[in-house]
Amino acid sequence: MELRRKFLLSLALLGLVISGVMFVTFESQRSAAIADAQADVNDSADQTASVLDRQLQENHRTLRVAADDPRLLEHGSEEQRAAMEGVWGLNGIGGVSVVDADGEMVNLLTAEGESPDEVIGQDYRDREYVSRALAGDEHVSEPILADTGNRIVVLSVPIYDDDEVVGTLNAALYLDGTFFESAVSRQDTAETTVSVQFGGETLFERQDRFDTTISGSAIVPSTGWVVTVDQRESAVTEQVHQLALVQSVLALVLLAAVGGFGGWIYRNHIRQTERLQMRLERLERRQYDQKIPLTGSPEWVEISDAVDRLTATLARREQMLLVLNRLLRHNLRNTLNVVMGQAEQLETDDDSGTAEIAEACDQLLTLSDRARMTEKLLMRGATDHDKTADLIEIAERQVAAFQERYPDASVTLDHPESAPVAVGPDFPTAVDEVLTNAGEHAGSEPAVDITISQHDGTISLAISDDGDGIPPDERLVVSGEQRISHLHHSGGLGLWLVDWIVSQSGGAVEIRCNSGTTVVITIPAAEGDG
Repeated sequence: MELRRKFLLSLALLGLVISGVMFVTFESQRSAAIADAQADVNDSADQTASVLDRQLQENHRTLRVAADDPRLLEHGSEEQRAAMEGVWGLNGIGGVSVVDADGEMVNLLTAEGESPDEVIGQDYRDREYVSRALAGDEHVSEPILADTGNRIVVLSVPIYDDDEVVGTLNAALYLDGTFFESAVSRQDTAETTVSVQFGGETLFERQDRFDTTISGSAIVPSTGWVVTVDQRESAVTEQVHQLALVQSVLALVLLAAVGGFGGWIYRNHIRQTERLQMRLERLERRQYDQKIPLTGSPEWVEISDAVDRLTATLARREQMLLVLNRLLRHNLRNTLNVVMGQAEQLETDDDSGTAEIAEACDQLLTLSDRARMTEKLLMRGATDHDKTADLIEIAERQVAAFQERYPDASVTLDHPESAPVAVGPDFPTAVDEVLTNAGEHAGSEPAVDITISQHDGTISLAISDDGDGIPPDERLVVSGEQRISHLHHSGGLGLWLVDWIVSQSGGAVEIRCNSGTTVVITIPAAEGDG
C-alpha cells in the first residue's frame, strides 16, 4: 500500500535525521571538549612560564639589592664575604661569587663554605654572564653543568661605585626539583605532567610523559626556556566516552519514543486504513459476507459500523434486485410463451388483434432478454478485467447484423486505420442497442452515419440517424440530469443498457438531438495506443 510505504519511509527518514543530529551534536561536543582541554594546557603552560619568570626576576631583585652593599667593594675581604653570605641560600641560590672589573674571580662562596684556590684569580671575562654584567646589564646565563655535576644557571648584576662598574655579583641557581617545585606543583598531577626544556635538553621532568597527550607550550621570556604541559588524552576521551554514552542513551530513548509513536500511528491509523481499503475492495467484488473489523479509536469503530450498515444495505438491495429481475424475467417469459402459442393458432383467423398480440409479445420477450442482460451486468464483478479489442471490427460486425435486420437502411462508416479499446464482453450489445434504436425510430429507410475518431487518449463512436429523436424526458433520465419518478422515466431498458455497459468500461454516453439523434460513446483507448 502506498500510504504504508510512505509512512515507513518517513519514519526511517526521521530516524536517520535524529541519528544524524545526535552524531553531529556529539562530534561538536567532542571537538569542543578537546578544544577546551587544549586551551587548558595552553593556559597551564603560560601560567608555569610566568611563575618561573617571576622567580628569576625576584632573584635578580635580590641581587640588585645586595649589590648596593658597600662591603662588596672590598674585593677578597672578610667584609665582602659576609655580604655574600647574606645572599647565599635565598630563593634557591646555591653559590655566590664576585668578579672584579678586570674579570678576575676575587671571592666565591659555595655550599662547602671555602673558596677553592684554583678558582680565585682566574679570568672570567669570556663568560657571557660576566661580560654582560661588566657592561652594565643584568643577565641570566644558559644552563651549564657545574664542576659539582649540578646543572645551574648564573644570575649576574653589576657592582657600582659612584656610577662606575667595579665588578659583578653572581648567583648560581641549582636547577633541581626545589627550584621548579613551586612553579609546577599546581600543574603536575596524575593527569598532567610538566617539563622544561632548553636547547634540546630537559631541565626538569618529574615523571614519565604519557603515551598520548594533549600538549601546550610556553616560553619563559627572560631565559627562552620552553615549558610544556602534557595532559593525558585518555582523561579527555573518558569524558567524551561518558558524553557519548549519555547521548547514545538519549538517542535510543528518542528513537524508541519515535518508533513507539510510529507503531501506535500504524496500528491505529495506517493499518485501519488498509483494512478499510480491503473492505471497500471486497464490496467492489460484492463479497458482502467477508467482514474485516476496524478497531482502535471510537472514530474507527464508528466507520466500521457505518461500513457494516452499508454492506448490509448493498447486499439486501442486490438480493431484492436479483429476485425481482429473475421473477419478472422467468414469469414474463413463461407466460408470454403461452400467449405466443395461442396467438399463432389464431393467425389463421383474419383478426387484426392477433398481430397486435404477437407484436406485444415480441416487445415483452425483448424486454425479458434485456432484463437478463441487466442481471448479467449486475453479476459482473467491478474488478473483472476488460480485454483489448478493435472498435472498428466491433462496429463492422454490428453494422452487418443491423443491415440484415434492416435491409433498406443506409449505413456509412468512417474510421481511422485502427481503434484499440479495452472493453468488456458485452460492449457489442451497447453498439447494437444504439443501431437498433436508429432502425426502429428513423422511418422505413433510415440513414445511419457512424464515425470513429481518436482524441487525447480516448476513442469516440458517434452514431447518427435521421429519425425524430429521443424524447427529452427519457434522454434526461438516462443521462442522470433528471431523477426517475412516476412522471419522468425511461420507456425501456435499451438506453439504460448502453449507459451501464459503457460505464463499466470507464466510458461515457452523450445523446444529442438536433435534426435526428446522435449517440456518442466515448471510452479510453487501450494502453500503448498512440
